[in-house]
Amino acid sequence: MKKTRFIALVLVAAVMLIGAGYAAWTDQLTITNTVNTGYLDVFFVIGEGTEILEVSDYVEAYVTYDYDTGEGVDNGPDIANVIINNMYPGAEVFVELTIENDSTIPVIVDPYGFTSNFGSALTVEAYELSYTDIYGNSQVVTSPSEDPFTSYYKTTITVKYKIVATDAAEEDTTYTMNVNALVKQFNQ
Repeated sequence: MKKTRFIALVLVAAVMLIGAGYAAWTDQLTITNTVNTGYLDVFFVIGEGTEILEVSDYVEAYVTYDYDTGEGVDNGPDIANVIINNMYPGAEVFVELTIENDSTIPVIVDPYGFTSNFGSALTVEAYELSYTDIYGNSQVVTSPSEDPFTSYYKTTITVKYKIVATDAAEEDTTYTMNVNALVKQFNQ
């Protein structure tokens, strides 16, 4: 019986020593950190009548701008309205819209971020994207639907659209295309 007590006492002491050793060799580290996230802020640069590059004879086209009513940083208009009158089959309108990226993070531009009342009467093609950064470096993307286009801080983006009337174009109809400055955060 004494032997059993002695072994039990030795085991209890051994477990206590293991616990004390573990406590002596264990440390705690607390890290306090602050993370500042960036923000997305893109807007249209209001042109002075230079948005319409070319129109077919008798066609009237112009661009107006609207401001988004959402929350957040707002430096300029978020919606460009392309208004077209007197379209007829085969008529073309070439539009150039300029977007300023004032975000603190890189963004990917979606040139097809628009709604319209065109139906099958008009077709739209974004045929060129170009950008100029704050250092004056430029790049042109001629296949914007196939090539992802990443824009960095303080970059000016230009999107060129070609709008063509099909045989379904109706007389005395005003066609409107509402282009949103749509971007998404660039993630690697």
